Amino acid sequence: MTRPPAYEREPYRRTLAVEIVKADRDGELDYAVLDDTILYPEGGGQPADRGRLAGVAVVDVQRVDGEIRHLIESAASRGPAELELDWDRRYDHMQQHTAEIETLKLLGTEPMRGGTRLFWIAGGRVRRLLEQHEQRGAQLRELLSTGNEDLVAMTAGKLDRLQQAERRIKALQRQVAEQAARQLSSGGGPVAEAHFQDADPGFLQQIGRQFVRTAGNGVALLTASGSKGDFFLLVAGPDSEVDLRRIGPPIAELLQGRGGGSDSMFQGKAGSLAGRAEAMVLLAENLRRHS
Repeated sequence: MTRPPAYEREPYRRTLAVEIVKADRDGELDYAVLDDTILYPEGGGQPADRGRLAGVAVVDVQRVDGEIRHLIESAASRGPAELELDWDRRYDHMQQHTAEIETLKLLGTEPMRGGTRLFWIAGGRVRRLLEQHEQRGAQLRELLSTGNEDLVAMTAGKLDRLQQAERRIKALQRQVAEQAARQLSSGGGPVAEAHFQDADPGFLQQIGRQFVRTAGNGVALLTASGSKGDFFLLVAGPDSEVDLRRIGPPIAELLQGRGGGSDSMFQGKAGSLAGRAEAMVLLAENLRRHS
Protein backbone atom coordinates (compact mmCIF):
# COMPACT_ATOMS: atom_id res chain seq x y z
CA MET A 1 0.00 0.00 0.00
CA THR A 2 1.52 3.35 -1.07
CA ARG A 3 -1.03 5.46 0.77
CA PRO A 4 -2.02 5.14 4.44
CA PRO A 5 -4.30 2.15 5.00
CA ALA A 6 -8.02 2.68 5.44
CA TYR A 7 -7.84 2.07 9.19
CA GLU A 8 -5.81 5.30 9.42
CA ARG A 9 -7.69 7.27 6.76
CA GLU A 10 -11.17 6.26 7.94
CA PRO A 11 -10.88 4.85 11.48
CA TYR A 12 -14.67 4.58 11.91
CA ARG A 13 -15.32 2.72 8.70
CA ARG A 14 -16.82 -0.74 9.27
CA THR A 15 -16.86 -2.36 5.80
CA LEU A 16 -14.56 -2.08 2.80
CA ALA A 17 -14.45 -3.57 -0.70
CA VAL A 18 -10.94 -4.98 -1.09
CA GLU A 19 -8.80 -7.05 -3.44
CA ILE A 20 -7.06 -10.15 -2.10
CA VAL A 21 -3.62 -9.81 -3.67
CA LYS A 22 -1.99 -12.73 -1.86
CA ALA A 23 -3.34 -15.89 -0.26
CA ASP A 24 -0.89 -18.16 1.56
CA ARG A 25 -0.35 -20.17 4.71
CA ASP A 26 1.82 -19.45 7.77
CA GLY A 27 2.27 -22.54 9.92
CA GLU A 28 -1.17 -23.82 10.81
CA LEU A 29 -3.08 -20.70 9.72
CA ASP A 30 -4.10 -19.37 6.34
CA TYR A 31 -3.67 -15.68 5.69
CA ALA A 32 -4.52 -13.07 3.08
CA VAL A 33 -2.82 -9.83 2.09
CA LEU A 34 -5.18 -7.13 0.80
CA ASP A 35 -4.77 -4.01 -1.33
CA ASP A 36 -6.26 -2.03 1.58
CA THR A 37 -7.67 -2.78 5.03
CA ILE A 38 -9.79 -1.30 7.81
CA LEU A 39 -8.40 -3.79 10.37
CA TYR A 40 -5.64 -2.61 12.67
CA PRO A 41 -2.69 -4.99 12.96
CA GLU A 42 -1.39 -5.70 16.45
CA GLY A 43 1.05 -3.10 17.74
CA GLY A 44 1.68 -0.25 20.13
CA GLY A 45 -0.08 -2.00 22.98
CA GLN A 46 -3.29 -2.25 20.97
CA PRO A 47 -4.53 -5.78 20.15
CA ALA A 48 -5.28 -6.65 16.54
CA ASP A 49 -8.78 -6.10 15.18
CA ARG A 50 -11.13 -8.94 14.33
CA GLY A 51 -13.63 -9.16 11.51
CA ARG A 52 -14.64 -11.20 8.47
CA LEU A 53 -13.15 -11.48 5.00
CA ALA A 54 -15.52 -12.79 2.36
CA GLY A 55 -17.60 -14.23 5.20
CA VAL A 56 -14.63 -16.02 6.81
CA ALA A 57 -13.56 -15.04 10.33
CA VAL A 58 -10.36 -13.00 10.64
CA VAL A 59 -8.76 -14.27 13.87
CA ASP A 60 -5.66 -12.05 13.90
CA VAL A 61 -3.93 -9.28 11.96
CA GLN A 62 -0.13 -9.03 11.98
CA ARG A 63 2.48 -6.92 10.21
CA VAL A 64 5.10 -9.34 8.83
CA ASP A 65 7.96 -8.47 6.43
CA GLY A 66 6.35 -5.21 5.41
CA GLU A 67 2.92 -6.67 4.62
CA ILE A 68 -0.27 -6.81 6.67
CA ARG A 69 -1.40 -10.40 7.01
CA HIS A 70 -5.03 -11.18 7.83
CA LEU A 71 -5.05 -14.61 9.49
CA ILE A 72 -8.27 -16.41 8.63
CA GLU A 73 -10.05 -19.60 9.68
CA SER A 74 -10.02 -21.10 6.17
CA ALA A 75 -8.15 -20.51 2.94
CA ALA A 76 -9.03 -17.55 0.72
CA SER A 77 -8.74 -17.06 -3.04
CA ARG A 78 -7.24 -14.08 -4.79
CA GLY A 79 -9.74 -11.58 -6.13
CA PRO A 80 -12.34 -9.08 -4.92
CA ALA A 81 -13.88 -9.55 -1.46
CA GLU A 82 -15.79 -7.74 1.25
CA LEU A 83 -13.96 -6.92 4.50
CA GLU A 84 -15.98 -6.36 7.67
CA LEU A 85 -14.75 -4.93 10.98
CA ASP A 86 -15.91 -6.21 14.37
CA TRP A 87 -16.72 -2.68 15.50
CA ASP A 88 -17.96 -3.54 19.00
CA ARG A 89 -14.63 -5.18 19.81
CA ARG A 90 -12.64 -2.29 18.27
CA TYR A 91 -14.58 0.31 20.23
CA ASP A 92 -14.19 -1.59 23.49
CA HIS A 93 -10.42 -1.82 23.04
CA MET A 94 -10.20 1.85 22.02
CA GLN A 95 -11.76 2.77 25.35
CA GLN A 96 -9.48 0.50 27.36
CA HIS A 97 -6.38 1.69 25.47
CA THR A 98 -6.94 5.43 25.63
CA ALA A 99 -9.28 5.84 28.63
CA GLU A 100 -10.63 8.93 26.88
CA ILE A 101 -14.08 8.31 28.27
CA GLU A 102 -16.37 9.56 30.99
CA THR A 103 -15.87 6.69 33.46
CA LEU A 104 -12.87 4.78 34.78
CA LYS A 105 -12.90 2.10 37.50
CA LEU A 106 -9.80 1.01 39.40
CA LEU A 107 -10.21 -2.68 40.28
CA GLY A 108 -7.05 -3.14 42.31
CA THR A 109 -3.28 -2.84 42.52
CA GLU A 110 -0.34 -5.20 42.65
CA PRO A 111 3.20 -4.34 43.78
CA MET A 112 5.86 -4.91 41.17
CA ARG A 113 9.54 -4.14 40.80
CA GLY A 114 10.01 -0.39 40.70
CA GLY A 115 6.35 0.53 41.07
CA THR A 116 2.76 -0.62 41.19
CA ARG A 117 0.65 -2.39 38.56
CA LEU A 118 -2.88 -1.03 38.23
CA PHE A 119 -5.88 -3.12 37.20
CA TRP A 120 -8.67 -1.01 35.71
CA ILE A 121 -11.54 -1.01 33.29
CA ALA A 122 -13.11 1.82 31.34
CA GLY A 123 -16.02 2.86 29.20
CA GLY A 124 -18.57 0.23 28.35
CA ARG A 125 -16.96 -2.31 30.66
CA VAL A 126 -17.55 -0.01 33.63
CA ARG A 127 -21.17 0.48 32.63
CA ARG A 128 -21.69 -3.26 32.24
CA LEU A 129 -20.04 -3.90 35.61
CA LEU A 130 -22.27 -1.30 37.27
CA GLU A 131 -25.35 -2.79 35.62
CA GLN A 132 -24.44 -6.25 36.94
CA HIS A 133 -23.86 -4.86 40.45
CA GLU A 134 -27.19 -3.05 40.36
CA GLN A 135 -29.03 -6.18 39.19
CA ARG A 136 -27.51 -8.18 42.04
CA GLY A 137 -28.29 -5.36 44.47
CA ALA A 138 -31.93 -5.26 43.34
CA GLN A 139 -32.27 -9.01 43.83
CA LEU A 140 -30.76 -8.79 47.31
CA ARG A 141 -33.00 -5.86 48.28
CA GLU A 142 -36.04 -7.84 47.21
CA LEU A 143 -34.93 -11.01 49.01
CA LEU A 144 -34.07 -9.17 52.22
CA SER A 145 -36.86 -6.57 52.02
CA THR A 146 -34.51 -3.71 52.78
CA GLY A 147 -32.69 -0.78 51.16
CA ASN A 148 -29.06 -0.40 50.07
CA GLU A 149 -28.01 1.25 53.33
CA ASP A 150 -29.06 -1.80 55.39
CA LEU A 151 -27.98 -4.60 53.01
CA VAL A 152 -24.69 -5.40 54.75
CA ALA A 153 -26.11 -5.30 58.28
CA MET A 154 -29.18 -7.32 57.27
CA THR A 155 -27.07 -9.95 55.50
CA ALA A 156 -24.64 -10.21 58.43
CA GLY A 157 -27.56 -10.65 60.83
CA LYS A 158 -29.15 -13.39 58.75
CA LEU A 159 -25.82 -15.22 58.40
CA ASP A 160 -25.32 -15.06 62.16
CA ARG A 161 -28.81 -16.47 62.80
CA LEU A 162 -28.18 -19.18 60.20
CA GLN A 163 -24.94 -20.21 61.92
CA GLN A 164 -26.72 -20.31 65.28
CA ALA A 165 -29.46 -22.49 63.78
CA GLU A 166 -26.87 -24.84 62.30
CA ARG A 167 -25.19 -25.19 65.69
CA ARG A 168 -28.56 -25.99 67.31
CA ILE A 169 -29.30 -28.56 64.60
CA LYS A 170 -25.94 -30.26 65.17
CA ALA A 171 -26.56 -30.35 68.92
CA LEU A 172 -30.01 -31.88 68.37
CA GLN A 173 -28.53 -34.44 65.98
CA ARG A 174 -26.02 -35.46 68.65
CA GLN A 175 -28.84 -35.90 71.17
CA VAL A 176 -30.91 -37.95 68.73
CA ALA A 177 -27.87 -40.08 67.87
CA GLU A 178 -27.13 -40.72 71.55
CA GLN A 179 -30.75 -41.69 72.23
CA ALA A 180 -30.85 -43.98 69.19
CA ALA A 181 -27.60 -45.67 70.27
CA ARG A 182 -28.93 -46.26 73.79
CA GLN A 183 -32.11 -47.83 72.42
CA LEU A 184 -30.12 -50.09 70.11
CA SER A 185 -27.79 -51.14 72.93
CA SER A 186 -30.66 -51.97 75.29
CA GLY A 187 -32.77 -53.83 72.73
CA GLY A 188 -31.89 -57.22 74.17
CA GLY A 189 -31.36 -59.05 70.87
CA PRO A 190 -28.02 -60.30 69.54
CA VAL A 191 -28.20 -58.05 66.50
CA ALA A 192 -29.80 -54.62 66.42
CA GLU A 193 -30.98 -52.77 63.35
CA ALA A 194 -32.41 -49.36 62.53
CA HIS A 195 -33.22 -47.34 59.44
CA PHE A 196 -33.20 -43.53 59.33
CA GLN A 197 -34.97 -41.54 56.65
CA ASP A 198 -33.54 -38.22 55.43
CA ALA A 199 -30.20 -38.95 57.06
CA ASP A 200 -26.62 -39.12 55.84
CA PRO A 201 -23.46 -41.15 56.63
CA GLY A 202 -22.33 -38.56 59.18
CA PHE A 203 -25.47 -39.15 61.25
CA LEU A 204 -24.96 -42.93 61.11
CA GLN A 205 -21.37 -42.45 62.28
CA GLN A 206 -22.55 -40.42 65.29
CA ILE A 207 -24.86 -43.27 66.29
CA GLY A 208 -22.14 -45.83 65.59
CA ARG A 209 -19.55 -44.11 67.80
CA GLN A 210 -22.02 -43.87 70.67
CA PHE A 211 -23.07 -47.51 70.15
CA VAL A 212 -19.44 -48.68 70.41
CA ARG A 213 -19.17 -46.97 73.81
CA THR A 214 -22.25 -48.64 75.27
CA ALA A 215 -22.93 -51.87 73.37
CA GLY A 216 -20.46 -54.25 74.99
CA ASN A 217 -20.61 -57.31 72.69
CA GLY A 218 -23.54 -55.97 70.63
CA VAL A 219 -23.66 -55.70 66.84
CA ALA A 220 -25.89 -53.41 64.75
CA LEU A 221 -26.77 -52.77 61.12
CA LEU A 222 -27.74 -49.14 60.52
CA THR A 223 -29.07 -47.82 57.22
CA ALA A 224 -30.05 -44.36 55.98
CA SER A 225 -31.74 -42.84 52.96
CA GLY A 226 -31.34 -39.23 51.91
CA SER A 227 -30.89 -36.86 49.01
CA LYS A 228 -27.43 -38.29 48.33
CA GLY A 229 -28.60 -41.92 48.22
CA ASP A 230 -28.68 -44.96 50.52
CA PHE A 231 -25.98 -45.80 53.05
CA PHE A 232 -25.19 -48.52 55.57
CA LEU A 233 -23.06 -48.89 58.67
CA LEU A 234 -22.09 -52.09 60.50
CA VAL A 235 -20.97 -51.45 64.06
CA ALA A 236 -19.73 -53.80 66.79
CA GLY A 237 -19.12 -53.23 70.48
CA PRO A 238 -15.62 -53.65 71.94
CA ASP A 239 -16.42 -57.12 73.34
CA SER A 240 -17.95 -58.50 70.14
CA GLU A 241 -16.22 -61.40 68.39
CA VAL A 242 -17.75 -60.57 65.00
CA ASP A 243 -15.08 -59.77 62.41
CA LEU A 244 -16.53 -56.78 60.57
CA ARG A 245 -13.67 -56.72 58.07
CA ARG A 246 -14.66 -60.23 56.98
CA ILE A 247 -18.46 -60.04 57.22
CA GLY A 248 -18.64 -56.48 55.86
CA PRO A 249 -17.99 -57.20 52.14
CA PRO A 250 -20.70 -59.90 51.73
CA ILE A 251 -23.22 -57.67 53.53
CA ALA A 252 -22.24 -54.77 51.27
CA GLU A 253 -22.81 -57.07 48.30
CA LEU A 254 -26.32 -57.92 49.54
CA LEU A 255 -26.99 -54.19 49.67
CA GLN A 256 -25.58 -53.76 46.14
CA GLY A 257 -22.80 -51.56 47.41
CA ARG A 258 -19.22 -51.43 48.56
CA GLY A 259 -17.57 -50.36 51.78
CA GLY A 260 -14.65 -50.43 54.12
CA GLY A 261 -13.75 -49.76 57.69
CA SER A 262 -12.18 -50.98 60.91
CA ASP A 263 -12.77 -53.65 63.54
CA SER A 264 -15.56 -51.59 65.11
CA MET A 265 -17.23 -49.96 62.08
CA PHE A 266 -17.71 -50.94 58.43
CA GLN A 267 -19.56 -48.48 56.23
CA GLY A 268 -20.41 -47.79 52.61
CA LYS A 269 -22.92 -46.62 50.06
CA ALA A 270 -25.73 -49.01 49.13
CA GLY A 271 -27.21 -49.40 45.67
CA SER A 272 -30.41 -50.75 47.23
CA LEU A 273 -31.67 -51.49 50.75
CA ALA A 274 -33.96 -54.27 49.56
CA GLY A 275 -31.48 -56.85 50.89
CA ARG A 276 -31.54 -55.61 54.50
CA ALA A 277 -33.42 -58.68 55.78
CA GLU A 278 -30.92 -61.05 54.15
CA ALA A 279 -28.08 -58.97 55.56
CA MET A 280 -29.54 -59.30 59.06
CA VAL A 281 -29.82 -63.09 58.65
CA LEU A 282 -26.20 -63.32 57.53
CA LEU A 283 -25.08 -61.14 60.43
CA ALA A 284 -27.07 -63.22 62.96
CA GLU A 285 -25.66 -66.50 61.59
CA ASN A 286 -22.15 -65.16 61.85
CA LEU A 287 -22.81 -64.09 65.44
CA ARG A 288 -24.12 -67.57 66.36
CA ARG A 289 -20.99 -69.21 65.02
CA HIS A 290 -18.96 -67.10 67.41
CA SER A 291 -21.15 -67.62 70.44
